[in-house]
Amino acid sequence: MANTTLGLAKQVLDRGCSAVIASPWPLDSQVPPHWLEAFLARWEDGDRLMDAVFAANQVVDKRFALDPARGLAMLTYGDGLMTRPKC
Repeated sequence: MANTTLGLAKQVLDRGCSAVIASPWPLDSQVPPHWLEAFLARWEDGDRLMDAVFAANQVVDKRFALDPARGLAMLTYGDGLMTRPKC
């Protein structure tokens, strides 16, 4: 039972990054094009980070027949409540 992030995500967070989006396992190369488009659309609309990640995971999940290895691949580590800075 761990209560901390491990690996590269932890190292990035320890060096001052507020949040990291990463997969805890090797990612199928077909996932990123579907995931990124959906994530960026929600992120640019002002969703919180964790909500944009969740929505993008749902898009991937539907496109790949509810395969958890693909649809649950991206996780938020750190501050999932952050939103895109206003420019």
